Amino acid sequence: MINVEFFKRKYPLMDIQDIVKLYLQGILGPAHLMPAKDKMKFNLMHEYEECKNLNFEYDLFEDISEKYTRVYIKPYFDKVKSFDKLIEIMKDKGFHVQEDFQMNDIYMIGKDVDITLDNKDIIFKDNILVRETVGKRILLVNKIKELDDNGVVIGERSVKCPITDSLSGYNFLCSIGYKKVFELKDHNILVTNGVNEIYLQDVEGLGTFIEMEQKNLLLKNTNGDTIEELVDNIKKYDLPLDYSNISVKKALEMLKNICK
Repeated sequence: MINVEFFKRKYPLMDIQDIVKLYLQGILGPAHLMPAKDKMKFNLMHEYEECKNLNFEYDLFEDISEKYTRVYIKPYFDKVKSFDKLIEIMKDKGFHVQEDFQMNDIYMIGKDVDITLDNKDIIFKDNILVRETVGKRILLVNKIKELDDNGVVIGERSVKCPITDSLSGYNFLCSIGYKKVFELKDHNILVTNGVNEIYLQDVEGLGTFIEMEQKNLLLKNTNGDTIEELVDNIKKYDLPLDYSNISVKKALEMLKNICK
């Protein structure tokens, strides 16, 4: 079922050609772009060249039917380019790549907990992750956070259990009364300059983030003992970052996305 009226309200300049195209995409997916495989890349890049300078903000994903979700090419390429550009900036500032890995998390909570923003403290206080560092290890991770009266994290500990595969871990948790909240998938580049280690993260559906831990992975020194020291350590590199929400939580941003 395709809700044409919804899309006409969202995009008031739609004409009959756009409506026909919407039906084709909702029923056939990307078939209109792929008359032949060798032309697919050409067609995608042609569309990007046409829209890359548009002064209009699109969501990255948009459901167009029960069967298909549309991925908008402009924000997709913008996000990819911003991540690659950040890597090049870090290299120009004397950093080099120490590790390159993909991490996939499935957030699981008790099946009786409603998945809403109002329940965010409950969801993030005591959950279990099915965590796969692709090609390296798979774990069940129980993150237990201690919150003050205002919901601020004042302590955290975790219990980890190695498992053999993500699907078995997920199915086991479902069998004992857990359910999935969301999945968080991020491509991580760990860079270092011998003084600090910084994680550059391309998070599916959210964009580019950087993360600095208190303790370094391989360096003996720490990056700072307080949030303020960590922030100062990041700011000294004069990176093109949004500092308005320096303590942004990827998991919370993903929860906001799915609760829209």
